[in-house]
Amino acid sequence: MSRTTVLTESSSDRYWQTSDLIELAKQLATAIAKEQPIAGVAGVPRSGMIPASVMATHLGVPLLHAGFDGLFQLPNGRRIDNQRFEGRILVVEDSVNKGRRLQQLKSNLGKDPIYASIFCRG
Repeated sequence: MSRTTVLTESSSDRYWQTSDLIELAKQLATAIAKEQPIAGVAGVPRSGMIPASVMATHLGVPLLHAGFDGLFQLPNGRRIDNQRFEGRILVVEDSVNKGRRLQQLKSNLGKDPIYASIFCRG
């Protein structure tokens, strides 16, 4: 089932600051976690890693890397010997224009992840 949560709408000429990104990431994480439990948050490199890190910290769950080769947990400061991650995860991108990158990831990621973007062009 596809579901869309819109936290805020804005004109296209608004400039967003990093502090806006962080606050919106926390709000979106809270809204999604109210609907269903999240086992981990995966960022889409590179731009999705900032909101994913904020969301994972906010929810107290592991941070993961979402790539075409699968999902990998980023363990406690070490980036060597990444382990595959099992469980329901939230895949996050900072912004989506046409959604091609997320569509490509959907074909490679299993277990029905939840896909989210902080900013989306409608």
